[in-house]
Amino acid sequence: MSKQLKIILITLGVILLIGLMAFGKIVTGYNNVIAMDENVKGKWAQVENQLKRRYDLILF
Repeated sequence: MSKQLKIILITLGVILLIGLMAFGKIVTGYNNVIAMDENVKGKWAQVENQLKRRYDLILF
């Protein structure tokens, strides 16, 4: 292989590696956002349950 071809292949490999790392970071970040959103929804459901329980205690 010529020296120029080796440089091109190494450059492409580095670019591909950086692209895969960026893609992995984006996917991980998205999964974290979804997990945090589900956590917030769960916490609000607990708040709503407490409010309903208090309402029921006051009303009945």
